[in-house]
Amino acid sequence: MKDALAHVTYWKANVARVIRKQRRPPEERGLEFHEHNHLIYVRWRDRSPQEVLAWHRQVQQDVLAALSEAPDAWFSAKEHNPDWPFDLDGHSTFHRVKDIARALAFR
Repeated sequence: MKDALAHVTYWKANVARVIRKQRRPPEERGLEFHEHNHLIYVRWRDRSPQEVLAWHRQVQQDVLAALSEAPDAWFSAKEHNPDWPFDLDGHSTFHRVKDIARALAFR
């Protein structure tokens, strides 16, 4: 469950970067999708669930701030992925069903 939350949180943080037109950190540039996911796992696997939850809360506030600061034109831009806003809502739902609910069922 912790790994799923770290994964979703990373991609939410990426949305805030995209909204603000910020580049990824140098060590993340040029990575393939699965390489990003592995990097997230490596960075967060040894952290406590409390640390991941605190990071998620921080990122959630940051995303809300980025959305409220974004100019109206940003929301109607052609550059959005057809799945927009997947990383803000659908991604969490997907992993809640796929990973978290399944893990809780085995308790």
